[in-house]
Amino acid sequence: MVVRDRAPLGLDKPVPPLEPAPVPGCSVCELCAQDRETARAGGHTLTVLSCNGVIAGHPHRREGAK
Repeated sequence: MVVRDRAPLGLDKPVPPLEPAPVPGCSVCELCAQDRETARAGGHTLTVLSCNGVIAGHPHRREGAK
């Protein structure tokens, strides 16, 4: 039996969670997605997380809702 005390190469780092996708046609989501990419390019992690929160929590009307 082989016992490993370490993860295989490349698997020792945690996988980041998926980010929320902006809803097409929503100006709030699209603006936040643009801000998120600008923040990511500048290394501003907290702003990226904040934009993710806005996109994930932004309400959208669903079909059939009144």
